[in-house]
Amino acid sequence: MAMWEQDWARLGIAPTTELGAIKKAYALKLKVTRPDDDADAYQALRGAYERAQQWVKWQLQDLAEAIEGESPALAEPAPTPAPAPALPVAAKVAAEVAPELPRAPTPAELVATMERHRVDGGAAALAQALPLLLLALHEVPVGMEEATSQAFATWLLQRPDVPLDVLATLDAHFGWRGDYRAERALGTELAFALHAALDERMPVPITDPEVIAQAAPLLGFERLRRRRLGGSLALLFGTLSLHSLQRLRAAFGDRMLRGLGLSTSQQTWIDNALMLATGLRWLLPTALLACAAYVKLDGGEDTLRFVCLSLAATMGFRMLMKGMGLVLQWEQPTQQNPRFAGLAQWRSRQASDWTGVGIVAMGAAIAEIAVHWTSAWLAATLGVLVVGLGIVTIRWGRSLEHSRALAGCLVASALALRTILGPQLLISTWVAVGALWTLLGWVIYEGRRAGLSASPVAWFVRPVSNTLALCDRWGWGFASWPLLLISALSLSVDRAGSLLLTWGIWSVAAFLLFIGQNTVDRACHHWLARQVGIER
Repeated sequence: MAMWEQDWARLGIAPTTELGAIKKAYALKLKVTRPDDDADAYQALRGAYERAQQWVKWQLQDLAEAIEGESPALAEPAPTPAPAPALPVAAKVAAEVAPELPRAPTPAELVATMERHRVDGGAAALAQALPLLLLALHEVPVGMEEATSQAFATWLLQRPDVPLDVLATLDAHFGWRGDYRAERALGTELAFALHAALDERMPVPITDPEVIAQAAPLLGFERLRRRRLGGSLALLFGTLSLHSLQRLRAAFGDRMLRGLGLSTSQQTWIDNALMLATGLRWLLPTALLACAAYVKLDGGEDTLRFVCLSLAATMGFRMLMKGMGLVLQWEQPTQQNPRFAGLAQWRSRQASDWTGVGIVAMGAAIAEIAVHWTSAWLAATLGVLVVGLGIVTIRWGRSLEHSRALAGCLVASALALRTILGPQLLISTWVAVGALWTLLGWVIYEGRRAGLSASPVAWFVRPVSNTLALCDRWGWGFASWPLLLISALSLSVDRAGSLLLTWGIWSVAAFLLFIGQNTVDRACHHWLARQVGIER
C-alpha cells in the first residue's frame, strides 16, 4: 500500500480511475522532471504513471467481474419477440472506457505537430511542447516505434535549428547513439547521417585530463569575460599571445569545444576577441615606430605626419606580402584550370627552379647592358619585367604562409641593398640579387640541399631562416615584424649602415622575437590555465 501511496504522491493527485486525469497530472509533472536533468526522478515518475494506469485497468476489470457475478440466471424466454442481442456486461464496461483511450497518433502526425510548434513559436515553443511529445511517444504502439524513430530522425536532419534539449531528449528516448538496435531500426544510411549530425551538435563530453589541460588556456581565455574588467584583460592576453591562442582555436574545433563545455555563443565571443586582438597586434609595431619618431623629432610637428605614414606603411607592407604571396603561389589557381594543367606540371618539376634562376640573372644582366643604349628608367623597367618573370617561375615555399614571408624577405633585402650600396646599379639588379639570396635561404631552410645546409652558406642566409622559423611558429604576419624593421631602417638612413650591420639587426631581431614570444606564450598560457583551476 505504501508503494501505491508514493505513486499517487509523485503524480500529485488522489487515487482515481479517470485516465484523463492521470495523463494530465503526468504531463504537468514532466514540465519540471525532465530526463536530461534528473534521470532517476524521471524514471520514478514514469514508473508511477505506468503503475497508476495498470491500477485503473485492474479496478475496471474487478468492476466488470463483480457486475457479471451479481447478474441472476436467465429464465425461460417469454413468448414475446426476442430482444436484440445485448453485449456482455464486461464488453459494455470496455465500450464505456474505450472512448477515454485516444487513438495513438501516427509518426507523421507527431512530426507535423512538432514542426508546427517550430514554425509558430521557434525554440521556445518546441521546448514547451517537449513534455507532451514525450507523453505521446510513450503511448506509441510497439509496432510503430521504428517508423516513429525514422520519422523524427529525418525531421532532425532536415531541421538543423532544432534546440539541443529537444535533440538530447529524442536521442535518449530512441537510443540513437546508445542502443545497437537503433541502426537496424533506422537503416545504415540514415543512422550514419544522424550520428554525424548528433556528434556535430551534441558531442560526447570530453573528460580526458590531458585534452582538458591542452585546451585550458583557451577555456581560461573565455572565462576572463566573467571577471571584472574581463574584456580588457582578454584583449591584453589575446594581443600578447594571439597566434598560440589562434592555433588552439583551430586545433579544437567547434565540436570539441562544445564537448569541453563551450556553447556556440561562447565560441563566437572567443572568435570576436581574437579578431579584435589581431588589429591591436598590428598596431604595436606602428606604435613603436611612432615612439621612435617622437624621440628623433623631439616631439616636433612632423611626429603626427610620421605616425600616419608609419601606419600606412605597416598596412601597405602587409598587403604587399599578401599580394606577392599569391603571385608566388600562382600554380594553385592554374591547377584548378584544366587549360593550365601542363604549365602547372612544368612548374612543379625540379628543373623549373633552375630555369627561374637563369631568367632572374638574365633579367639583371639585360637591364645593366641596356642602360648604355637607352634611358635608365626604360632599362630598369625592362629588367624588372624579366626578373619578375623569373621570380614567378621559381617555386617559393611549400605553403602560402611561406610564400608571403619569402615575399617580404625579397622586398626587405632589395631595399636594404639599394640603400646601403647606393644607386650604382639599377633597381632590377637589386631585386634580382635579393630574390636569389632569399631563394638560397629557403632552399637551405627546407633542407633541399644537404651540402648547403652544412656549409658556411647557411650562416650567410641566417636572416631568411630565422624569418621562416617565425612564420612556422606564429604565422607570416608575425614574421613580417623584422622585415618591417629592416625596411624602415633602409628607408630612413642615408648610407650610414653596412651590410654586416643590416644582417646582424635582421638576425638578432628575429631571434629575440622568437625567444621573447616563447616566453610570453608560456606565461600567458600558465596564467590563463589557472583561471580554470589547472596548473601548467
